[in-house]
Amino acid sequence: MSFERYKRQLLIPEIGEEGQKKISSAKVGVVGAGGLGSFVIPELIAAGFGTVRIFEGDRLTLTNLNRQVIYREEDIGKKKSEVITKRLEGLNEEVKVEVVDEMITEERQVSHFKDLDIIIDATDNIETKLLLDKFAGVLNIPLVHGAVEGFRGQVGVFLYPKSLKNVYKNKSTSKKTTPVVAPICGVVGSIQVNETLRYIIGGEVLLNGKLLFIDLKNLVFREVEVG
Repeated sequence: MSFERYKRQLLIPEIGEEGQKKISSAKVGVVGAGGLGSFVIPELIAAGFGTVRIFEGDRLTLTNLNRQVIYREEDIGKKKSEVITKRLEGLNEEVKVEVVDEMITEERQVSHFKDLDIIIDATDNIETKLLLDKFAGVLNIPLVHGAVEGFRGQVGVFLYPKSLKNVYKNKSTSKKTTPVVAPICGVVGSIQVNETLRYIIGGEVLLNGKLLFIDLKNLVFREVEVG
């Protein structure tokens, strides 16, 4: 591990060399490489998380490009998994990047998560979010939840027995086209990485069983107990 690369992080008392060693040994799963994933994934790699396993089964469309900033116009129509594999080359040779070109299903996915230390939910549909909550509960690892719509977003951490089910118990699982702008993806994604970092280095997870609601239109942040 190159301590020179992470020099600015090492200067933070809560991290230091011991914290960086924990980061470099951690295995993080990121489900979704769209709006949230476009911010989450590069930040995890830049910070030096040892393994970043990305789950993404979609192809890129033109409508993705207003907030999925790791892609280019030339990537339209291509599988995101293939683009990500090439795009992330050379970002940090110390990080092992694994890309799983599959959609999340209850039958096939637990094996992909069992060796992870934490799961980041960067998905855009409720059914997958609840599946991830179930996997995290079974494996007793934290789920770092994120969701965005318009100028608004939310972030929370759920470590069993805390559960995401209470958040979506009255919400429809039908798919719809969701309005969203890039800045809210960046804010929510960065907070997800921050909570992941805090957990891995052994710090207090401030949002366990809570949601931080973010309203960028009015620059309002509020925290609610939900888990």
